[in-house]
Amino acid sequence: MFRMDDKGIVMNLIESRDYFRSALKNTYDTPAIDYYFKVLIQAFFKWEATIIGLQPRKILTKTELDQLMDAAKRLLASEPLQYITGSAHFCNLEFKVNPAVLIPRPETEELVEWIRETQLQTSKMTLLEVGTGSGCIAVSLGVYFPNAEIHALDIDTAAIEIAVTNADRHSAAINFHSCDFLTLSDWEFPLDRIVSNPPYISPEEKQEMQPNVMDYEPHRALFVPADNPLLFYRKILDFAQQHLKTEGELFFEINPKFLEAMRSLILSYKNYNIYERNDIFGKTRMMRLIKTV
Repeated sequence: MFRMDDKGIVMNLIESRDYFRSALKNTYDTPAIDYYFKVLIQAFFKWEATIIGLQPRKILTKTELDQLMDAAKRLLASEPLQYITGSAHFCNLEFKVNPAVLIPRPETEELVEWIRETQLQTSKMTLLEVGTGSGCIAVSLGVYFPNAEIHALDIDTAAIEIAVTNADRHSAAINFHSCDFLTLSDWEFPLDRIVSNPPYISPEEKQEMQPNVMDYEPHRALFVPADNPLLFYRKILDFAQQHLKTEGELFFEINPKFLEAMRSLILSYKNYNIYERNDIFGKTRMMRLIKTV
């Protein structure tokens, strides 16, 4: 039983960990709970996980305890841990995130790695990311390729604000544009590379998705119309016809369910060599196109 004083419940560190285990045991297994607890005390209080073993009887302040109890409630409601801490890791960098942007995913890291493999560190390039969200792709590429001229756009001004913060955090020189790519009619810069992880999930797939995604992550960044699932890819390919240089490259993250439709769409343009790559789960998740004319 926890102690009480005139300010309410008093817990030490190990007791608060036990509280976490008890509160979440019907939803998560113990290793997951302990992992969440360690991440939260590091994010909230800047305490390393070793403090649990070194100072198990450290008394938490009311503010500290309130933060942990609130986090437990949010985890029980399936809110993603990254939104609770306000940060996510991507390509060995830390990014600010909130419900205005998607949480960066490991599959997308693989797309960035593919670009790194095909682009010399010392060479210059002009690159555009379509639908930047948190800026994780553009900023990571800006860190990897400091000589590149990188542009990134998004329709959501709240997302752009977060992306700017992330670029500043990592000293990446990114040119951000707040605009609707689907109605974009002019562009001033010839491009060597275009990269995009656009919305690509059809409405019928909603029933397969977990509550932590459906209830919290921005639907505009996830879903496409049922009758036009390749909407963004078609627009990007049309855009690339005018603004991507010959021998320039397009990098896409795609929905494996639409792989055949993507192949047909790309072949209809008659001027791309197509390369595909599987993700860590063995699904064809990435495409690299080289413009031949």
